[in-house]
Amino acid sequence: MRHLALDTNAVSALFEGDEALTAVLVGVERLTIPVVVLGEYRYGLLRSRHRRKLEALLDSLARESDLADVDDETTRFYAVVREALRAKGRPLPENDVDRGDLPSA
Repeated sequence: MRHLALDTNAVSALFEGDEALTAVLVGVERLTIPVVVLGEYRYGLLRSRHRRKLEALLDSLARESDLADVDDETTRFYAVVREALRAKGRPLPENDVDRGDLPSA
């Protein structure tokens, strides 16, 4: 069983009909959406001209996907991975929320 998690950029690409993402999703039986991704996308929807359409798509995606909650174990893993990336000279941005990655169409 192929399982895949989507980040906010991937959700945007999915709703835009991105062909490269569509190709990656062939054969995927289950998607996971982190709850933080839902929050980021919903935040962006507040400013979208296409809010109703995209909100309906997001609601459907959320119903059909596994939702990954953030718990203490997740925060510990995140901290270790983030520190490892920093040590390799590839740190994660401090604030990855305001990326403006929602589609305008």
